[in-house]
Amino acid sequence: MAPRVARAYAELTTHMDNMTNKRENGQEINSINARSTINTTPAPPNNIGAIMKDNSKYSAAKDALKSISMLSLWYAGTVMYNVENKKALNMCPLPKSIAALQMLIGIPYFVTRWMVGIRPVPKIHISNHGIEPVNPHATVIQGIKQRVRNGLMKVTNAVQAYSSVLKQSAVFSMLHLLSVTALGAGAISFVHIVKATEPLFVSAISLLTGTGSMSPVTFLTLLPILGGVAMASMKEVNFSTMAFVTSLMSNVFASVRRIEAKKFFKQDLTKIGQNLDAANVSSLVTIFSSLFLAPLALLEAPKWATVYQSLLYKFSNKGLLKLARHIALSGFFYILYNEVSFIALSQLTPVSHAVANTLKRIFLIVASSVLFNTKITSMGMYGSATAISGALLYSLSKQYWG
Repeated sequence: MAPRVARAYAELTTHMDNMTNKRENGQEINSINARSTINTTPAPPNNIGAIMKDNSKYSAAKDALKSISMLSLWYAGTVMYNVENKKALNMCPLPKSIAALQMLIGIPYFVTRWMVGIRPVPKIHISNHGIEPVNPHATVIQGIKQRVRNGLMKVTNAVQAYSSVLKQSAVFSMLHLLSVTALGAGAISFVHIVKATEPLFVSAISLLTGTGSMSPVTFLTLLPILGGVAMASMKEVNFSTMAFVTSLMSNVFASVRRIEAKKFFKQDLTKIGQNLDAANVSSLVTIFSSLFLAPLALLEAPKWATVYQSLLYKFSNKGLLKLARHIALSGFFYILYNEVSFIALSQLTPVSHAVANTLKRIFLIVASSVLFNTKITSMGMYGSATAISGALLYSLSKQYWG
């Protein structure tokens, strides 16, 4: 019995010694692993500032590339619209018809973007004021009368809800029609020199309607605009009274539209509707403008047959297709450059936008003069430079001094 007890005691002692050794070895291994982990962890970099500086340079370069791409699209779209529009007007001197078709081209573009979800659908709240349920016990005649009254009230409420958008659309349709008429009557370069007088009309209408004020410094910047346009007009080789008058009139409507749009966006738009950002409102204005221009285009219907015969005579059977291509491209580029100009307005600072807009006008005048071989006299060049510089000074002064 004693030997068996002694043997069991010896086995138990040996087992306990083994467990102790394993535990000590495990602690040593854990200690080694811990030291290894600490030793292998890389030291924090000493060049964090340099890395952040490189990232900021990359971000600045990315923003600069985005701005350059946006401005390139804006400038290219502006030039291509004016060029294609001029070619269409040279083939078909019917500005009302061409202006209406250019606006109509934008409708599928806007509607498709809303349908596929690229842009949220704009909604304007329409009240149910004055709409009463039809009495089920009323006679047939009474029921018809009530339904007619309800229909008229729905139309009235819709017009009231869309009143500002409809005003902008009516003004914008006249602005576009007058601009197209001016471009058909005169050289592109001359029309856009005259259009540089827009600040004069914006200031005058703002003061007359009490919607704005002007500092003395800003007022002085109007003088070079007026003088520059006068210089350019006096010695203009391709001077056209129609182009001059319609360009000035388009500036009036452009100024009214700008003031009306500014008034609209000052409101609490959440009370008016949903998704009423600048791009969506511009889309609505373009769609309604096409509805205003369509009846005006019908006034030129008696001339359509004559123009068609002229196209056949000058260009044979390809004339109509060629004209359709110019109108379609001018409408596409018109929508494109308006869209990009809204993006530019939202992403650039007011000063940067003013400078970019001035450079766009210079780029357009030079490009159109080269493409259409338009001659500009030295007096015209000096006048153009003076007027455009004045427009830039006006934008900068308005930003800093009001």
